[in-house]
Amino acid sequence: MKRLIRALQYRLLLFVVGGTPPPDSDHSDDDDSTRVRGNADFSGSLTNALRGIVLTAITQRNFRIELGAALVVLGLGLWLRIDPRDGAILALTVGTVLAFEAKNTSVELSVDLSTREFNWYAKHAKDSSSGAVLIAAIASVVVGALVLGPPLLHRLAAAPN
Repeated sequence: MKRLIRALQYRLLLFVVGGTPPPDSDHSDDDDSTRVRGNADFSGSLTNALRGIVLTAITQRNFRIELGAALVVLGLGLWLRIDPRDGAILALTVGTVLAFEAKNTSVELSVDLSTREFNWYAKHAKDSSSGAVLIAAIASVVVGALVLGPPLLHRLAAAPN
């Protein structure tokens, strides 16, 4: 089953990036024709940003877990009919965690691209980036408990036995 899921993820990845992932190289023969270029217009920027979100969702297990948790939390907020301001707080909180996870992915990929051998600075950069995600996740749990806890307890207490 895991092989099938991996194969489907790879096919989706190829579809999203529009070809095949670049082969590993030592980047010793870089020239202007192989460098990543900026976007010429807003449409290109938006397309690349959406592609980055999809690629992160496809390749990063933690992002998918956090995305699932975000959907559950936001769905619970809708079910509890929380105040729109509280809903905005929840949306901002889960969005922050997902943004931190995407940024963590970019840091890890950049560090992996820059060095193949062990380096304490590389390890520190990756660990610090992961720590930032953990801080955001812990804060989101606290915010979720404060925003959703009281209405959830009220709803459960009012439920018929």
